[in-house]
Amino acid sequence: MGLDVCDLSFSYKNKLVLNGVNLSVESGNVIAILGANGSGKTTLFKIIFDFLKPNSGKVLFDSNEGTCVCAGIIETPLFCNNMSGIDNLKYYLGKEYDNNTVFKYADKWGLKDSLDIKVSKYSLGMKQKLSMILSFSSKRSILLFDEPLNSLDQHSIGVFFECVTKAKSENRIIILATHIVYELNRHCDKIYELKDGCLSEHTPTNNEYKITFTSSENVQKAANKIKEDVCVIAVGDSIIVSVENDEISEVIKRLAEYNIVGVERKNV
Repeated sequence: MGLDVCDLSFSYKNKLVLNGVNLSVESGNVIAILGANGSGKTTLFKIIFDFLKPNSGKVLFDSNEGTCVCAGIIETPLFCNNMSGIDNLKYYLGKEYDNNTVFKYADKWGLKDSLDIKVSKYSLGMKQKLSMILSFSSKRSILLFDEPLNSLDQHSIGVFFECVTKAKSENRIIILATHIVYELNRHCDKIYELKDGCLSEHTPTNNEYKITFTSSENVQKAANKIKEDVCVIAVGDSIIVSVENDEISEVIKRLAEYNIVGVERKNV
C-alpha cells in the first residue's frame, strides 16, 4: 500500500490553507507532520480521509483514486454516548472487529475493565484511549493521528509509540500530525513541516530541554504558562520543551519563579 498526495491545494474563506502539497509514503513507514496550530495539518488529514474536497490536486491509494483505506483520530473523539465502549468498538469496526485484538489493545491502554461502561461516563482521556484502541484494532492500511500526544501522560505516550511500532511491523503507514517534537526522531522515518501552506522535509534546528522543578504543582504552573508559545510536555517533576537554541534562556527566565532545580539539554 502506498499513499500519494498530489499537488493538493485548499482555500477557506479566501485564505490559502494548503498550497500545492505533495507527499508520498510507502508501506511500513512512520512519518510526522509538524506545524503550529492553524497551519493546515487537520485540513490535510480531512482531505486524505475524504471529509473535505480539495480545490485542486488528488489523493491516491496504491496509485488509484478511490475508497479511503484510513483509520485514526481527527480532532475530538466522537462516540455514541448511550452505548458502552465495547459496543462502540463493535459498531465502528464492523466486519473488522476481532475480540482478541480489541481486548489486547484495551488491556495495553488500561481500559479493559471499562469497556462495559457507557461512554457518557468516560473522561476525555478515556475517550482518547478508546479512539486509540479503535484505530489500532482496525485492519486499515493507513493510520492518521491528529495531535495524538496532546492529552496523554508519559506512560500513555510510551504505549502509543509501542502501538505505532507494531503497526509499522504490520507494514502499515502511520502519519502523525503534531506540534510537539518530543521523541519523534526516535520513531519516525521522516519528519515534515507544514508552514504557510507548503510541506517540506523538516530540518531540525531545535533542542529538547528537560527543566526540573521542586514539585509537581510547579510543573503544572510552568507548563500552563508557556504551553501556547512553545512545544511542551510534562513528565513527572519536569517539563520537556522544544525551542530554538537561543530561546532557552528566555524560557528559563519566564519560569524562574517556579523553583527550577535543573536544566538538561538533549539534541533532537
